[in-house]
Amino acid sequence: MVDPSSEEYSADYAYFRARLAKQGPLSYEWWASRFTACLVRRYRQGGRLLEIGCGLGRTLQLLEDDFETHGIDISAYAVELARQAAPRSQIAQMDARDLAATDAIPFEEASLDVVLAAHVFEHLDDPGDTVAQCARLLKPGGLLLFLVPNTGCVSRRWKGRDWFGFRDAGHVSLLSPDRWLELVRAGGLRVTRVFGDALWDAPYVPLIPTSIQRVVFLLPALVQFQLGMPLIPPKWGEDLGVVARK
Repeated sequence: MVDPSSEEYSADYAYFRARLAKQGPLSYEWWASRFTACLVRRYRQGGRLLEIGCGLGRTLQLLEDDFETHGIDISAYAVELARQAAPRSQIAQMDARDLAATDAIPFEEASLDVVLAAHVFEHLDDPGDTVAQCARLLKPGGLLLFLVPNTGCVSRRWKGRDWFGFRDAGHVSLLSPDRWLELVRAGGLRVTRVFGDALWDAPYVPLIPTSIQRVVFLLPALVQFQLGMPLIPPKWGEDLGVVARK
């Protein structure tokens, strides 16, 4: 079942427009997709992978050579583009909240090696239930990797109501880092790594040109991306990254 609210995630959705507008190695989005794929390979070599909220399919495209890749997204528009970007992946339109409906998904309990969810859980009224369903679908030793807006980031204090997490009305679950980790553990998973992505939403300080701030604040992210390792402390990332095992 797909929620009627899926209509808001059309071609006009700001996230999709931003992703399509910012492509190539000079964009943060380009690097972020590659870093996410690199993290998956770091923690798991091969197997069956599901990306929840696969968006335009760029991360699946990068993982097709190494995994049996599957993706779901609430947006029919995103699914259409994702199928073009990742033709070897099995991609379907589906609401993440329907993972509990065993007759609606092609996955049995303990059938997945990796579940990836970047910028999804914050859109759910009950993210803890979806985290628990991810755990149910994972095999023993399976990997959950997710990214959510980081309410513990220093930039939230700097920017106040202008912080990026508050700009999307669909962000209905902006939880504290500790609360996210509680949900992971309550779902039956073991947290193995917590990290920040980068301070990518310049400007942060007055008077200094935004272009200069972007270079300065993104330098740690470029190092992290190049090494393919989660090195940035959580409070220095706009997004919180969590790696967990079943």
